[in-house]
Amino acid sequence: MGSDMPRFYTPVQVREIALSNRRFAVTANAKQALDESVKTRFPSDYQTFDIFLSYRNADIELAVGIHTDLLRRGYEVYLDRIMDPHLNRTNVTAATAEQIRKRLMQSKSVFYIATDNAEGSNWMPWELGFEDGYRGKSAIVPVTNDWNFTGTEFVRVYSRVQPDPDKLWIYTPDNRVDASFDTWRDRVPERQCGMPKCPIK
Repeated sequence: MGSDMPRFYTPVQVREIALSNRRFAVTANAKQALDESVKTRFPSDYQTFDIFLSYRNADIELAVGIHTDLLRRGYEVYLDRIMDPHLNRTNVTAATAEQIRKRLMQSKSVFYIATDNAEGSNWMPWELGFEDGYRGKSAIVPVTNDWNFTGTEFVRVYSRVQPDPDKLWIYTPDNRVDASFDTWRDRVPERQCGMPKCPIK
């Protein structure tokens, strides 16, 4: 089971993982990187993902590192810069919002990459709240050197992801071990048990 000692992704650790992903240069080019084999691998609007990564544009390098780590752990992960490289988050349109909404509905959970930059995002709270209302599977992924991380008042109400070398753990907002990510992801929240349309399992 996960350790009682908080274990978070650190900025240095995640950047090193991003460096190991040769599809991405650790420069401004990371923001434009697209691997055609990945693009081909996810051609369908019916593809399902274990995790939708919610991040601030300024943290693209961190998002790439976490995306790479999660793929290595065997998860299907949505990252817009790879799956939908045509989307322009700086020029929001109804089509952009609809595409993100669709991808959220195709995903079994949302991981909100919590950094200092994230606090200024308009998209991230919307993505987190959409998933929380739709499926109840929203969690915070701190990227920090502070083992006493608590986050802003907004993020403190959500579960938190803590990575062990061999497993992801979900902690409750009051810092108790809830379950492994796999168990948490597949567990139907009580408030949704009576819904006519069940969440993706």
